[in-house]
Amino acid sequence: MQKRDEAAHLNAYLSGEVRGHRLRLGLTLREMDQALGVSSGTFARLERGDKRLDVVTLWKLADLVGQPVDQFFDTAPRSEAEPFMTARLGIDSEEIAQFIKAYRAVTKPSARREILALVRTLAESADHGRPLTRQSLSRLAEQEGGA
Repeated sequence: MQKRDEAAHLNAYLSGEVRGHRLRLGLTLREMDQALGVSSGTFARLERGDKRLDVVTLWKLADLVGQPVDQFFDTAPRSEAEPFMTARLGIDSEEIAQFIKAYRAVTKPSARREILALVRTLAESADHGRPLTRQSLSRLAEQEGGA
């Protein structure tokens, strides 16, 4: 029963996302059906939550609105299993979501590479029990500058 409830909550959330995107685009329901190549009335059923959004339609919608598919789930309701996974793995999914959102906002490719290199260096330092020092950050900057 719990999985069914989670699916219903996710479906309701996605229905709202779908409607919001249509309204931002300024398109009618019929125009959305045509733009996505779905049968007449499909988009209205998606918005009402009467029909679940399939992967192909989600992919087409993401392409239409110009955003990655995973952004549709940035503020989606979290799973009931999440606290268990957070406690077991030591990973806070909210922190991860914030990190990904901030990373996406960086549009300059060289800045993204620097962020990735920094995170890898931090992870390596933590894995080996070494503190991250200014010297290791300077070496990283030199390596990135030469790349």
